[in-house]
Amino acid sequence: MILCLRSLALAATALACQPGGGADPGASADPDRMLASGMTARQVIEARALHFKDLGGSFKAVRDQLATASPNPSLVRLATQEVKYASDDLPGWFPAGTGPETGVEMRAFAEVWSDSEGFAEISTRFRESAAALHATAQDDDLDAARSQVRAVGEACKDCHDRYRAEED
Repeated sequence: MILCLRSLALAATALACQPGGGADPGASADPDRMLASGMTARQVIEARALHFKDLGGSFKAVRDQLATASPNPSLVRLATQEVKYASDDLPGWFPAGTGPETGVEMRAFAEVWSDSEGFAEISTRFRESAAALHATAQDDDLDAARSQVRAVGEACKDCHDRYRAEED
């Protein structure tokens, strides 16, 4: 499912290469206003939530497989590829005008947009750890993948701790 949503993310964030990118200086907080991408802020926010569900599902598949006595290397390779794709795209899931100011329910804190340097740093760490995880899976080095899963999980946790509200 990420591959389909990945196309949506690329379309939705064509002008937003980084958090806060692609800002429309005259933009209001109206979640139904059209962004330069051709989607409304609400649609981008909804797509972002779906992206995270897919990312979480793919990462869970990796963890679950690596926790078994006989992991399926093909499934691990496929799931780590999806995690890598998501990590590459993630910064673009947060274009300007799609934050809490829209009034749309979300778990992202406003700091995603106001602390673009910190968010970019954490996003880079996530992207690098996801790429390393995928590389270990491509080499069928499942022991190294198990170790790398921890690095990806730590990058996720750091971002969640700084930029995401707890689930109700």
